[in-house]
Amino acid sequence: MIKYLRKLPNERALLRCYATHSFNTDPIYDESWPKSSNPTPYDIFGLPPGQVDPRLLKKKYYSLAKLYHPDITNNITILTSKKHHKAEIDSSNIMSLSEKMDRFRMLSEAYEILGDMKKKSTYDRFKTGWSHSPTLDRSAAYASATSHGYHQNYNYEYWNAGTWEEVNNLKNKDTKKLSPWVIIAWVCGLFGCIEFTALLTRIEDSLTKNHFTHDETERDLVQAYINYGLDTDKWSRLRRFLWFRTYSLYRNKDDLDREAKKNEKMVQTLRNKEEGE
Repeated sequence: MIKYLRKLPNERALLRCYATHSFNTDPIYDESWPKSSNPTPYDIFGLPPGQVDPRLLKKKYYSLAKLYHPDITNNITILTSKKHHKAEIDSSNIMSLSEKMDRFRMLSEAYEILGDMKKKSTYDRFKTGWSHSPTLDRSAAYASATSHGYHQNYNYEYWNAGTWEEVNNLKNKDTKKLSPWVIIAWVCGLFGCIEFTALLTRIEDSLTKNHFTHDETERDLVQAYINYGLDTDKWSRLRRFLWFRTYSLYRNKDDLDREAKKNEKMVQTLRNKEEGE
């Protein structure tokens, strides 16, 4: 492997450094990066607002990606301010990895917006979808929407999220933990519904029972009126009267038999007396 590198140094170096910005290891100052703290997607690529050439946009994106891509930028020293002499360069003037990552995320988001005609049109009209806009630089439509409380609408916030990170934060914000008091309230409500249903059932049974008792009483009156279909003579009615009276007073078989004999003897005595007269 070492012999191979010695024989083909230029070709091997080319294979290893194909994606880097330059083979020169000197510090680099990115003069094309906008100086504003809140640049627009057009400022990132140095394009006039509203005018995007897809080929030029792609070329500028790949040029900047060779500086800030996470797989490449560790080997590149980028300066935060321009210096004329190497002696003036110190650690405070060298861009940190987190700053490089912030620039790469901003670069990727700007390319995603300008490379998609729908997102570009939405941004041009409402200045939405770009998460690095200044807080005070809002369009009239966006300010009006905020003033009317549309941020409380999940769909509005979802479709105006600029990055996947914002979408994820929106989902986490919507995920609410149930309070123990809420669970207790639900259990009490469920128990109350069950008790109320049982009360309605008891009322219905009571009304149905009263109605059934009324029907039974009416039927008994009709049966009594027609003497239950039995004999209607005087002595038959008297025997039935005595029988029902005895049955209401006694339940034991011996008592009923004894009273039945007394009742029959009483009926016979009354009947003989009436016939003797």
